[in-house]
Amino acid sequence: KFTYLIREYIDTPNIQYYLDNKTSFSEEQVLFTLLKIAKILKELQSVDPSAFMGPIHPKYIHIDLNDILSCDSNAPLWLTSFYVSQEYHIDAIDYESPYNDMNLAILLESVSPIELTLDQTCPQSDYFYLGTTAFYMLTSTNLADTYISHSTEFERIEPLIQAKAPNTSAPMITLLKKLLARKRQDRPKDADQLIMYI
Repeated sequence: KFTYLIREYIDTPNIQYYLDNKTSFSEEQVLFTLLKIAKILKELQSVDPSAFMGPIHPKYIHIDLNDILSCDSNAPLWLTSFYVSQEYHIDAIDYESPYNDMNLAILLESVSPIELTLDQTCPQSDYFYLGTTAFYMLTSTNLADTYISHSTEFERIEPLIQAKAPNTSAPMITLLKKLLARKRQDRPKDADQLIMYI
């Protein structure tokens, strides 16, 4: 096993910058972004099927705005400030912390997948984070700012999408529900299946 530190200057803004500046994204543009990231995950999984990339948040996704708006398939996209590991257990955790409440955990500036509150990660955790990013791009609302109990199996996600982005298609809502599924086995099993859903 080897660890590599790659340093590269990227002058392209991140998606968080566009969201902060009130940029609106269409469903097609959100799917375009998800597909580009899914292909990166596919490449990662071809090396190690159990690899977990880590929180994929808008501020870590760099791509030129015009490339998103035009859905340019040849456009470069960078993921920054991430880590890659296999499924793991966290050794040090404060079990008295309110952030470990089983109803909701807001970790790393986003709603976290339920398995992270149980000190676990897996490749399906990446898809949950992709779901929060897609929700943010589609609705201009950070899911972490909206209290949604894990115990509801995210059944309230559909009316929330419809309230924030009423023109969202049924297939897009289905995709988001799959990505944000409480149980990791209900999310895509791998990047190939995610690409198929997209």
